[in-house]
Amino acid sequence: MSQSYTILEFKEICMMTPKPTNTCEMSNFNSFSQLRETGLSSNMNGITFTHCKPNYHVGIFPHCNGYTDLYRFNRIVLFRNNYSSNTAQHLINEKNLLNFGINITIKGRFDFHFPDLHTDISVFPMQVWLRRGCLGVVEADIPNQTIIQSVGLDFDVQLLEQLLPDKAVNEISQFFLASPDQAAVQIMRKPPPVLFLLAEQLLDLPHGSNEFDLLKIESISLNLLTHLFADQTHHYHSVPTQIVMAQHILDTEVIQNHTIRQLSKQVGLNECDLKKQFKHHTGLTIASYAKKAKMETALVLLSSGMRPIKVANHLGYCNLHYFTKVFTTYHGYTPNSLMDESK
Repeated sequence: MSQSYTILEFKEICMMTPKPTNTCEMSNFNSFSQLRETGLSSNMNGITFTHCKPNYHVGIFPHCNGYTDLYRFNRIVLFRNNYSSNTAQHLINEKNLLNFGINITIKGRFDFHFPDLHTDISVFPMQVWLRRGCLGVVEADIPNQTIIQSVGLDFDVQLLEQLLPDKAVNEISQFFLASPDQAAVQIMRKPPPVLFLLAEQLLDLPHGSNEFDLLKIESISLNLLTHLFADQTHHYHSVPTQIVMAQHILDTEVIQNHTIRQLSKQVGLNECDLKKQFKHHTGLTIASYAKKAKMETALVLLSSGMRPIKVANHLGYCNLHYFTKVFTTYHGYTPNSLMDESK
């Protein structure tokens, strides 16, 4: 049975755990990100990196069409992969990097191997996986003619201290807080759909050739991180489990238009009790809460540059006119006004 720890205990255990032969040091984050950069450039079959700025690098793969890039800002490292492989590849990174982060795959089917962890991961489109600790050697097998579109975010322990609660309350905090002395990777069971939408926005952005481009990349990255940890600080233990489940479904499955009957079956509570308890504990009706989740997601996507028609389709609205009406009523301004501001 895994044990949960406070963030302070998590940091202390990570730093105090005896270091086996192949364990990396818990060094400062600048050193960590430099390891990431040198690890990528020296081990990926001759990949050539262009250092556009001190904290931003673009790399070109041999035998591939496309690029990979890496942007380090504050205590976060973002890396994007957007390329197609012309030949089958076996990539190896022998740098024992300290990893606390996520990977989001939009396109691509390939396999990761973690020999030191005795773990393999098969990567599929629309998948999120979490990683923690010193993972040791990492190998990847990429088939011929594979299109790869993915993003990753790495963050340090100090950032986790601010983002996570003192005790594990859901999938994300359970992963990062349980057995912190043990390196691990894990596929998320039900990631919020908005993570994929924001990842697509990141992949659509051009290289960070100037400060404005980098600010847009940083803004969407922070939005993604916010959504990843959005539910971490809710008072889960003061609210019935069925209501927490209903909130989670409405927050993460914003693309769906759930009926109260469907929701009641999913959480195991009859419709009457669900409506009554949901209003009591959240202050909103189920319909109002669902609209709030959709409108907040819409604002994030529009602010990131997605066109209103695409946002409406992603959120399950039957037409742009109706979406515009709902958005304007909720926020007090039109979706197009956000597009005008971004020009």
